[in-house]
Amino acid sequence: MKNFVLLNNLHNRNIKVTNAYCYDISSAIVASGYPMLTKIIPRESNESDVKRAIKLANTPAGTGHSNFLVGIRVSFDLTAPRYIWQEAQRYHWFDIVSSQSTMHKITSMDLSPDMFTDDTPKNAYDAVVAEQMAYRQDPSEENIS
Repeated sequence: MKNFVLLNNLHNRNIKVTNAYCYDISSAIVASGYPMLTKIIPRESNESDVKRAIKLANTPAGTGHSNFLVGIRVSFDLTAPRYIWQEAQRYHWFDIVSSQSTMHKITSMDLSPDMFTDDTPKNAYDAVVAEQMAYRQDPSEENIS
């Protein structure tokens, strides 16, 4: 439930999560029991594995009991304002597989105020859009300010 609330709050801030998929849940749940086994036999997870995994997942952070969770892979597309990425890249809790290239595509992107920080003055945004429109009219090096 906490994750749903978090995603709901993110969506309200022009942050959108789409194409979300989870992988390797069953194998990670089985692996949560490996520390107590003397022999590892590949198998599907069962009800007792799930109960153990839930208990371990709810242990205090940093104790190591929830390490099996890193075996669960989650992939998704994240749409967020530019200013979010500087903060997000500071912490290594996700890997960026690919991203939209503003550097290569800014002249053909549909710019909007939500692509800029909240404190970007409107006249600065308007100036960038005006430059973009001028370049679209005459895409030459002479038309780059």
